[in-house]
Amino acid sequence: MSSKIIPLAFLLACFHYPVQWSLASASSTPQEKLLTIAIGAFNDKLYDFAENQFEKYIESYPHGPNIDRVYYLLGRTYYLQGKLLEAKEVFHRVVHEFPSFGQMGNALFWLGRTWLELGNQEEAATYYRKLVLRHHKNEYLGQAYFDLGRIYMQRKRFAEAEYYLKKFMSRPIAGDTLIQAQYWLGLIFFNQEQYREAEEQLDKLVSSPASSRNPFFREALFLLAEIRLRLGLFEKARQGYLKFTRLYPQDTLSPDVLCGLGWAQYQSGDTQGAIQTYVEFKKRFPESKLFPEVRSRLGKIWLQQEDYARALEEFKGMVQGFPQDPAFGQSLLNMGWCYLNLGQFEEAAKISHKILELPAHEKEKSLSQLLLGEVYFHEDRYSEALPYYFNLINIPEYRENALFKMAKCYFYEGKFKEALTNIEILILEYPDFINMEELLFIRGEASSKLEDFDLAIRNYQQIIKANKTGKWTAHALFNLGKIYVLRRDLEKVKEVFQRIIEDFSSSPLSPIAAFRLGTIYFKEGNLDKALDAFTLALNTDDKRVLAESYFRRGEIYFKKANYSKAMANFKTIEGNFKAQRPWYELAQFEVGNIQRKLGNFTEAKAAYKKVLEDSKDPELRGITQKMLDELDMEEMRQ
Repeated sequence: MSSKIIPLAFLLACFHYPVQWSLASASSTPQEKLLTIAIGAFNDKLYDFAENQFEKYIESYPHGPNIDRVYYLLGRTYYLQGKLLEAKEVFHRVVHEFPSFGQMGNALFWLGRTWLELGNQEEAATYYRKLVLRHHKNEYLGQAYFDLGRIYMQRKRFAEAEYYLKKFMSRPIAGDTLIQAQYWLGLIFFNQEQYREAEEQLDKLVSSPASSRNPFFREALFLLAEIRLRLGLFEKARQGYLKFTRLYPQDTLSPDVLCGLGWAQYQSGDTQGAIQTYVEFKKRFPESKLFPEVRSRLGKIWLQQEDYARALEEFKGMVQGFPQDPAFGQSLLNMGWCYLNLGQFEEAAKISHKILELPAHEKEKSLSQLLLGEVYFHEDRYSEALPYYFNLINIPEYRENALFKMAKCYFYEGKFKEALTNIEILILEYPDFINMEELLFIRGEASSKLEDFDLAIRNYQQIIKANKTGKWTAHALFNLGKIYVLRRDLEKVKEVFQRIIEDFSSSPLSPIAAFRLGTIYFKEGNLDKALDAFTLALNTDDKRVLAESYFRRGEIYFKKANYSKAMANFKTIEGNFKAQRPWYELAQFEVGNIQRKLGNFTEAKAAYKKVLEDSKDPELRGITQKMLDELDMEEMRQ
């Protein structure tokens, strides 16, 4: 009995520990010797010989006590020699005919792995799942989790893939399989648009020094940059793309990298870098599937830079070269906006009508109506623009802008009540409207036209309170001042116009406000303040205001007996503002008066006569003739 027990224990150990191929002891049975030789050959990787011995054992001892283990080892021998069909048959037999086999977990794993290599993922997954459910301590458990994760990822069953890869990574693992699992898990999160989780996973991979030599490092580096682009982490995305181009300058992914890099540069504020990247892309990859996307993005950059000519070139290239591209309709629409901003309204209208004829592109069709409305609006054809804006009023994403443009059209047409109606709807529905200050200004203007000055004042004051230095604040202050003028509240007029001068000195309204102030001070007899105000008014381009301001300055200097400065102001009008009557004629008259004061009668008479030649104003002519007569009398007395 004892002579049989010792060899049997020895044989059992052979299945768990490598043994050297050695001769069996003299007391071993032929069966034991055959198995010892077969196992020794297997351990020494002499698989062809081992296969022969295992097959011989099965043929000789089909019901031997270790037949299940022999079949298992024969399957491993077939597998290691690449005889997958034979291995599959043998492992299948072990799993289904020997349910009490002591290494069933191993058999399930190798049957699953064999099916996987034969290309049958469904069968492979079946046996892997049996392993992970029943054999929680099996030596191949981690590899089964890994393979299941790979199988489900390839079948795009991301939830299951995520589950098994996480189970795999919860085990003590390292090396290339860990890197590969990290990449796949990151890819799974990416495909499910779980970008934060994907970034976290791939960042671990890319940040590990050991990963840089792994084949998945390259793909992970690219994918991480793509994820950060989607997350709006534009600077990190830019750095990732640049790192990729340094490590892999001539890679097959280079078109994708340059495409992403350009957009990351633009979004992180490096507009010129983005333009250079896209120009480089166009030179290097004209045949890339991404070429239309790059042209479209470059066009959008030029459009946002208000370089409409260059933007138009890119969008034209898109429309002519890629008529089947999904962005075709959008490119046509962008062409229309370029033409609109270039003042080529007829071309913009043609584009809009072309979009309306497209079989699809419903969004672009809606926007083309907006484009047509804008064309007519810019041509001051407000009644023609209105129907196109009206067509958009029931489309939620365009309703806000349509209401705004309709209000402006009604206002410019003089339909102030209709304008106010649209404004009230817009404010009610969109209290955070981006152009609220302009809207309030129009409401104030419309109210003024309807002589509802209290409502106008409330609107202007609302603008002033909301944004003390904003674009529309100066306009609101100026119009507020005009209402106070009508109400003869001169102190408030002074306060409002003075604020424009102080807070909006660079605004075109500042010199006009100064001119209005100067007029008030002049009438009040405050000549010093009037002079300061009229001097500030000289910063305008308005010739009428300039002519009157020079005249008033001349008058003030005349009253102060500073005849040289008075003469200089009147002469400025004479030399530059001949078309600004009556100031030109009055300036000539005052030149005569100064010359008379100075005793230069000849020059005075010449100035008066010029007034009589040029002026058709009977009152001025009468006064001038009286001055001439007085000069003649003075000369006669002398």
